Amino acid sequence: MTEPRLRIVAGVWKSRRLVIVDGSRPTAERAREALFAIFGESIAGRRVLELFAGSGAVSLEALSRGAASATAVDIDTRALEENRLSLEASIELVRGDACDAVRRFVAERRRYDVIFLDPPYAETRLPAMADLALLLAPAGRIVWQSDAGSEPGFVEPFRAARTARYGRNVFTFVEPER
Repeated sequence: MTEPRLRIVAGVWKSRRLVIVDGSRPTAERAREALFAIFGESIAGRRVLELFAGSGAVSLEALSRGAASATAVDIDTRALEENRLSLEASIELVRGDACDAVRRFVAERRRYDVIFLDPPYAETRLPAMADLALLLAPAGRIVWQSDAGSEPGFVEPFRAARTARYGRNVFTFVEPER
């Protein structure tokens, strides 16, 4: 793991440093700041699921800003565990494959208000959109982060409701077709 060089942008943990795993590409501070500016105060009280979480920066940022709960899923949870301990955060960490975790959460009938995905660019095994639809609470949102020039892998019954670009980070807000 590398020395902390990523910070929480706002909320109760503002300016607290996060540990990241070598070779990871965490969501940059400015991109997270812009993302949460879009959510505004509506993130407060929400249930957040972060898939391919890495350091957990998005989940921890959401909790810092008042989210009711956060679940972070990643194959390598070393940075997540260290960040949870240093912040004394009440975050659910799930070590394992995102597809397997999503199927388990569907079986458990979980619901989330915000589902955030930032899959590795070369990742070919992604959660099924039908499963994500079952996890999404009414009026919930899916945010799919991708690199500029690449397309997120969502399909019907979803559509891109909004796209926001911050440097190389592209956030696509995905919602069910109405």
